[in-house]
Amino acid sequence: AKLLQFTTGSSRVPLQGFKGLTSYDGRLCPFSLHGVPYEYGIFPKVHSCFNRIDLPIYPSRALLAEGLFVLVNIQCMAFTMA
Repeated sequence: AKLLQFTTGSSRVPLQGFKGLTSYDGRLCPFSLHGVPYEYGIFPKVHSCFNRIDLPIYPSRALLAEGLFVLVNIQCMAFTMA
């Protein structure tokens, strides 16, 4: 639920399921993962307006787990306009 909320702004899936997710303007916008190059110290980045996670291509499962853990457990959520 934390990852869903961080990515979409809502902790609940729409009644229609993931296919019912919308963007900031109300248009249908499915959840997506976008692979990005791995750099040391870079964590996954979310675009909640577009229901998208930019996920670094981590060299190991342990680093992936750490990155996702940090992403959903940080206490301060910062939002920026891109």
